[in-house]
Amino acid sequence: MKLDKKEKSSVLEASKLLFEAERPLRVLSKLSWDASIKADFFAKGGNQLPTVTYQAGRFDLSRAKLKKARSLLSGDSSVTRMLQETATAIELTIAMLESIGTKEFATHSAELYGKPSDLTDLTKTSVHDLTLFLDRQLDGLHPKKQETTLFDSTTFARKLEPLVNGFFGDAAPQIKLVGNLSAKALAGRRFIKVYQSAKFSQKDVYQLFHHEAVIHVGTTHNGLRQYDVPSISVPHAGTTKTQEGLAVFAEFISGAMDPRRMRRLSDRVLAIEMAMNGADFLDIYRFFLERTDDPELSFENSRRVVRGGVLQGGAPFTKDIVYLEGLLHVHQFLKQLLSLGRSDLIPLLFCGKIDINHLPALATLADQGLIEAPIYLPLWAKDQDFLISFLAYSSFLSQPFADQDDQVILSDLNDAPPLESFTV
Repeated sequence: MKLDKKEKSSVLEASKLLFEAERPLRVLSKLSWDASIKADFFAKGGNQLPTVTYQAGRFDLSRAKLKKARSLLSGDSSVTRMLQETATAIELTIAMLESIGTKEFATHSAELYGKPSDLTDLTKTSVHDLTLFLDRQLDGLHPKKQETTLFDSTTFARKLEPLVNGFFGDAAPQIKLVGNLSAKALAGRRFIKVYQSAKFSQKDVYQLFHHEAVIHVGTTHNGLRQYDVPSISVPHAGTTKTQEGLAVFAEFISGAMDPRRMRRLSDRVLAIEMAMNGADFLDIYRFFLERTDDPELSFENSRRVVRGGVLQGGAPFTKDIVYLEGLLHVHQFLKQLLSLGRSDLIPLLFCGKIDINHLPALATLADQGLIEAPIYLPLWAKDQDFLISFLAYSSFLSQPFADQDDQVILSDLNDAPPLESFTV
């Protein structure tokens, strides 16, 4: 479907207004905690609720731009629906940020990102129940705590730098060691900031490269090319499930995923459910500490769950449920694209910060020359041979025969002696 001249003009103007409305809404930065909060928590023995204050902003100018954008959008084309849904996500984000530090914040968070008890779009199972299933699988296959070789931030930066430079060339973000960071590493278009006191594993290098750099930084760069439709150049809550789903999928298909990382993703969902049921920050911290035996990591995971909401329980920030659900969506969507012979649409997933459900609208815009092709694509999206094999393999394993009793294969497996000294 092509846009007529009038609708095209309205769409382009509305997209610019939505871009301007969204730009001030930097959700994660507005929910961030100063590093002194963590230092104070541990100085007091890790058994007192942190004291956190937020600055609840007002976004009247953004609201005015949203109102004007909506007035331009009429009809029922896929492009108009995409922009209307973007406007709704921005409106809910404004409401959430204006209620920061209250229980109402969590209500808006659940409207934007969902909550663990919600049924997924692809199954009749809740996100929480899917997470419990994954947790049981991990319990059966991998110990919760396992030793690994760790190195310092300088070594981490040295290992990461050639990967980033090789992918982005002259546009590569600079890697900076910093002393005040709420996470082990944060990636942006210009800088990848690394917490200089943190310890890292080799898997951390690959995970950050494929998740943060290739997907998040890559789609940021690609989005900056979208001059005609700038609303897809900036992330908003409506794109989070797709963006994080793509990033986690990238970890899997590149071989960067490991059980520890999967546990971090599943544990956050379980912790959000705990918080919704009344667990406070200390309850959640102790849950993570039991799972990881790492006080700093436990603090950071707990902070992610309660930031912006209420530390006393009952009102968490629910964003972290989207990682696993987003992975399901992306995996299923890619299978559908390839089965329909529409691999030509895959590059659209990387043209900016997009919602996977808006591919028909983006295809319409691209067909009319209004979307620039992405210049940064992961290798698996360029050369789709492995992608096709991977998806066929996963479909093969999902067949009913794959669910048979695992003891059928090696019924006497318990008789095999352990080979602890048998090293390769």
